[in-house]
Amino acid sequence: MRTSLLVTGLALVAGLGACHSSSYENGSPSPAYKSSGDSVAAAGSHRVQLESENNSGITGTATLIPAGSDTRVQLTLMPPAGGSATGRSHVAHIHTGSCSAPGPIVAPLGTISATGETYPTLTHTVNIPMATLMDGQHIVAAHATEAETSATIACAPISGM
Repeated sequence: MRTSLLVTGLALVAGLGACHSSSYENGSPSPAYKSSGDSVAAAGSHRVQLESENNSGITGTATLIPAGSDTRVQLTLMPPAGGSATGRSHVAHIHTGSCSAPGPIVAPLGTISATGETYPTLTHTVNIPMATLMDGQHIVAAHATEAETSATIACAPISGM
């Protein structure tokens, strides 16, 4: 009986270990689920890291979450290190192209206006399937001002699932 319990326990531990290791992608320690802001994103979501553009110092994350034939995007911007977001607003979009050569806007995400020293998380659902956005031909970009043609301040390519 003890041997049976030991074998069952070892099998359970091995099974949990297999589940745990399969939740990591490409050897990096990122869980199968992703979180952004105060909410936890659904399984199958994809997070990209926005890098600073045009010496803005602003970075951020965008989490794409499948929502049927649509995609929900949660965008969070971070002010420059030692800087403040107070009084600033930035418009964000999904474009075709690359961060170095943005193409046309395919989906507006809205305006992120600072609340005090930080930016709130912006959540917007776009009428584009996640598979389309993940084709390597799209980017998430935030711009310096609310004018759609203003300089890009943070950007990330959306690719691979």
